[in-house]
Amino acid sequence: PELFHPDKYECGSSVHPEFQRRGIGGQLWEWLRGRLAARGAIVARAGVWENHPPALAFAQHRGFGEKRRIWQSVLDVTHVNLAALTYRWERAREQGIVLTTLAEELQRDPECLPKLYALASTALRHMPLPDVPTDPPYEMFWQWIMESPKRIPEGFFIARDGHRYVGVSFLDKSDKEGMINQGRTATDPAYMGRGIAWALKLNTIKYAQEHGYGQIQPWNDSENQPMLGINLRLGCPPLPAWLMMEREVTR
Repeated sequence: PELFHPDKYECGSSVHPEFQRRGIGGQLWEWLRGRLAARGAIVARAGVWENHPPALAFAQHRGFGEKRRIWQSVLDVTHVNLAALTYRWERAREQGIVLTTLAEELQRDPECLPKLYALASTALRHMPLPDVPTDPPYEMFWQWIMESPKRIPEGFFIARDGHRYVGVSFLDKSDKEGMINQGRTATDPAYMGRGIAWALKLNTIKYAQEHGYGQIQPWNDSENQPMLGINLRLGCPPLPAWLMMEREVTR
């Protein structure tokens, strides 16, 4: 919904390991390519892990080229010394930035969700994306914030300058024991370069440490170097990348 184009499609195929290398995947792709062409598609996108050579070769053989890559990482929060990083919080406080949570803001400000939606829409246009961004409907945003089974309102951190929301960094529940997922960290473009993302990230680590999580799992886009730099400095080395592949669809 944040990259909607009526003629661009995400696609994929999976074959049971016992039936691979029999041409089934190739037949599935040919069927899928015909359906895409019939719908007037102009672009097909797919994703593969860089450490899975057969899948990468399959995609490349069918005309898919790498568009960008996203690194999955795992941060061991037990090794992060927050006491040595308090100056990151102090820098934000000195600028009058208040760090709060979604749970607190839902109680304090009746305009909390519309303001968050506005911040998300503004930040989206300044993120490295593979295509032109589009705003998801507000109703979809509301459902994600208020109804997602993975939501953690106390682990959804917001940076506020007066009544203005200027940054977010949130955590989601994970299916893995002892792990919590790192959602998007975003800053209002007018407030970038002021250490707000750092302060928000430290709040997510503090939450994980205090609630018995040993690891945080973030993702990093290859073109978002500032956030990649923060994660690397926190001791969060990238794991094998998820490659976003793309090809034109011909009729």
